[in-house]
Amino acid sequence: MGESDGEESRFSQVSEIDDDGDDEMEPIAKDSPSPEQIMISLPHSKLVTRKQLNYITGGERGGCKNPLQAGTPLSFVGGRAFAFKGGKLHHVCIKEFMNHPLPRSVEEEFSIYRCASSAGRKDIGEQLEDFETNPAVPIFWEPAEQPDSKTKISYVGHWKIVGVKKYLNNPFVYKNSPRCGIVGFRFVRYDESWNNIIGLCHDKTIDEIKRIDWRKEGQKLEEEVDY
Repeated sequence: MGESDGEESRFSQVSEIDDDGDDEMEPIAKDSPSPEQIMISLPHSKLVTRKQLNYITGGERGGCKNPLQAGTPLSFVGGRAFAFKGGKLHHVCIKEFMNHPLPRSVEEEFSIYRCASSAGRKDIGEQLEDFETNPAVPIFWEPAEQPDSKTKISYVGHWKIVGVKKYLNNPFVYKNSPRCGIVGFRFVRYDESWNNIIGLCHDKTIDEIKRIDWRKEGQKLEEEVDY
């Protein structure tokens, strides 16, 4: 799936909102479809555990292989969603119960609600002040209903930040949690090689993943993507 240009974003810059959270741009859907309906429209990978994902991105303190070539091991970042490396946003992992609704399709912007700051946490506006130079990042989604009582996540594509809205003095409450900002994303691409690698590993044990010969499997996966 190729890159999406989309229409002009509602998020054009880092903006500071000093009001009661009722700004007309607040992207809260009132009649949102079910997560199942959304996932039919959005491209998404098989579900994997965080440990499986960590083991295919060079995890376990660098002892594992990195077929996704993710740059740094991907791991769980909780409901707060954002993981940074070297001053740049590196990846996002959101929980459905913390951030639903998801966009209905890749044509819609992806709005992620930032939990209000706590002691020791940097301000989201400062972290993303130079967001225009931040490359597209992979986003993972954790559904509320989990198979086999395990916590699993799904890759839903690479998305580019298009703007940040900060609520300065009056954080609004969303999903029973105070929020200090909204980060808007636009769909860029769905990496089929990521999809295939995750699909290959989703039903394997950690030991089985360790034994995969990625040189051979990589050639097979490249042939599957090259169609």
